Amino acid sequence: MAAVQVDMVRVFADEDGRHGTPLAIVQRDVVAPPGADADAEAPLRALARRTGTDFTAFVGGGRVVVHAAADERAGEFAVHPVIGAAWWLDAHGAVEPGPVTIDTAAGSVSVRLEPGLLWARIRADWTPEYGFYELTGTKAVDAARPDDYTAGHNCVWAWIDETESRVRARTFDGAGREPSPTGAAAARLTRHLRHALLVRQGRGSVVHTVFDTAGWTEVGGRVVADASRTL
Repeated sequence: MAAVQVDMVRVFADEDGRHGTPLAIVQRDVVAPPGADADAEAPLRALARRTGTDFTAFVGGGRVVVHAAADERAGEFAVHPVIGAAWWLDAHGAVEPGPVTIDTAAGSVSVRLEPGLLWARIRADWTPEYGFYELTGTKAVDAARPDDYTAGHNCVWAWIDETESRVRARTFDGAGREPSPTGAAAARLTRHLRHALLVRQGRGSVVHTVFDTAGWTEVGGRVVADASRTL
């Protein structure tokens, strides 16, 4: 395979452009030209294991295809690749002004762009289920140990300011790890509390949400570009 440019962004960056979840974005046709392989997804899956991010978004041909680096996360719906891909398409003039529609395995996602924020309209039940544990305060959340939450996906959280709907949260994957925010836990927590939220998650990522009684949830975040790499 020829050298491939990998554009790197961070989704859910904070107000100062720090933190956020790394996402690799690659032009699909560079990796898998149309008609080049009976299994066009095979080279995409192979490259996704090499980008150094949990998920890689492949853009091109009017589609966005997302592959996970780890086989156990294959097929998992994560929000941040959708937001990151929509940002990339807009930044490269690949879409008309206005909301961007991205087809995913879970369903079509409409992403609207506002100054500084992108919002993906999803259904929370597309995302993995979480167990939620409200703790006594943000210090308790910061002190939580991943090894104490070993069954499935879990989210520990506490109010920073309930009147302003600001939450501190961390998630654990049941295997002693704290994954970077994907937007899934924030969406599920929004449905759990039935309220719009501003979630400060992980080391300092910021996820915004909007609650919709019709079953939809909007997940919003800032996207920051990092230096591209070549593989």
